[in-house]
Amino acid sequence: MLGMFPEPQFANCRKELTNVGKLITIINDVYDVYGTLDELQLFTDAVESRLICASHASKKQNGFTTKSSTIH
Repeated sequence: MLGMFPEPQFANCRKELTNVGKLITIINDVYDVYGTLDELQLFTDAVESRLICASHASKKQNGFTTKSSTIH
């Protein structure tokens, strides 16, 4: 993160992005080591549905409609 945001005023941004990286690493390790195939399928479906919901919400927030993807 220091390579991306070297200036001192971006310290909070570096901390938050480091936390995101840690969370991704933990989820990846749990996914690889501890999950059974059935559990991993459920987890993957839940994450994908959440990403789709977040994508639609983001489009609505930015002035896009989810059906036609046109700017209002």
